[in-house]
Order: sequence, then structure tokens, then C-alpha cells
Amino acid sequence: MQHIMLKFRLFVLIFCLGFFFTETKAQMTGGLKGGVNFSNIIITNNQGYLENAVLKTRYGYNLGSFLRNSFSNSFAWQIEFLFASKGFVTEIDNNKAEVSLNYLNWPLLLVYKASPSIGIEAGLEPGLLISGEPEYKGFDLGIDFGLSYLIKNKWLLGARYNQGLSFAYDIEKITGNNNPPHYQNSVLQVYIGYNILREISGQ
Repeated sequence: MQHIMLKFRLFVLIFCLGFFFTETKAQMTGGLKGGVNFSNIIITNNQGYLENAVLKTRYGYNLGSFLRNSFSNSFAWQIEFLFASKGFVTEIDNNKAEVSLNYLNWPLLLVYKASPSIGIEAGLEPGLLISGEPEYKGFDLGIDFGLSYLIKNKWLLGARYNQGLSFAYDIEKITGNNNPPHYQNSVLQVYIGYNILREISGQ
């Protein structure tokens, strides 16, 4: 737990330094955001693991902060720091079980500004698993694609899909198999954000 808190503090420090060193004339938005996650999981090479289970969507949430800085008329970068509740629901013979996977994520995005209000987002989303089942890796990495809409430089609305990369389950000791199944997180995120920098700068 201590190494997770150390990484958390390091990220907050980097985030704050980003505020300090960015040029004051840059067009920046930043603040708090939160929303709903619709998450599931994709299992490949399952080797019988959850083979008879029906995998269903789990409803979770995301909460954190964002910072967007325009570096041209058409492009901006955006970084975020989020707590994300993910996972999935399994159903076997009408018996349901919920698998909860909670992550600290920091999306790193490139935003194409189709208009002053509409942004098309793409990038990477690293994450650390802070609580969940032991067979899942402590590190996660996915690819993000999404759309956002900035209302009066104040409210940020958006939807984003995250497709996780493939990771092997840590269940070799359980299955006795040297070729374990693999999983990928699959998450649709819908969110709303509030531009705190607007209030600070008086825009």
C-alpha cells in the first residue's frame, strides 16, 4: 500500500508542476470530473476458466481531475488522474457473481479540436490495480478513443471507450497450466467535468 501512496503523491506533484510551468497565455481548462463506467472483460485462450459463464456488464463510476492545454488551433494534450471502479458480472446456471476491480488510472490523451467546443480524443491509459481479485495483474494499460464537448468553457461532457491490452491471469498455480488464459478490460465511460481554472482565471 505504501508504494501505491508514493506513486500517488509523485503523480500529484507532477500534475501540480504542470500547472506551474505551463505558459500563462496557453488556452487551458482543468478541474474535476466524474461519471459512470460500463465495464466488462474479454477472456481469450480461456483453458476452461469461466468457460461456462456468461459475462455481463458491471456498472461502476469514475472520479478525479483533468487538465487540458491547447498547443495549437487544432490540437491539445490532456492528462487525467482518476479512480475507476471496473469489473464484470458472471452468470452460471442463473447464479450471478460480481467481480470488482478498482484502479488508479492516468489517461494521457491527444485531443483534436474539430471545433472550439468539440474534441476527438485518443491516447493511452495506464493504471494500477488497488483492490480486486488476486489473479489480476497489478498494472493495466489500455487504448482510449472518445468525444468531448466543452460548454461555454465551463462544463466538459464526454464519452470514452477504453480497450485494455491483453494480460495473462496469475492462475498457473491454481490450474497447473503453463499456458494461462488472458484477459482484457473493456470500459465505456460517460462523464461530466467542471473547469475550475475558468473560475481561478476569471474567464
